[in-house]
Amino acid sequence: MAEFASWYLTVTSRTVEATVVVTATGRVGSAGAPELEAALRAISDQSSGEVRQVVLDLAGVDYVSSAGLEVIENAAARLRARNASLVLRGAEGATKLSLDFAGSLSNVSV
Repeated sequence: MAEFASWYLTVTSRTVEATVVVTATGRVGSAGAPELEAALRAISDQSSGEVRQVVLDLAGVDYVSSAGLEVIENAAARLRARNASLVLRGAEGATKLSLDFAGSLSNVSV
């Protein structure tokens, strides 16, 4: 069963001063996108100016679907509306390829 662990998504976060680091591990497909959206929405909705930046660490993600790309773009727009930014870090392999194919996400720093 361990070989299928990457199909699941886990999301953790930690705050360092005015930056929240969100670490995603697994797949951000249609099944996992709602979990990532909930985590990012909670951060953007709860931040009343104290969070200036959210770093989304994708080093442990092996796949991002269009649903995942939409979650990232929407979270970035919500954060930008609160004068904060979303930065992507660690994307490699198929994840980086998905981001590259999506083109420049308008509200996201890579």
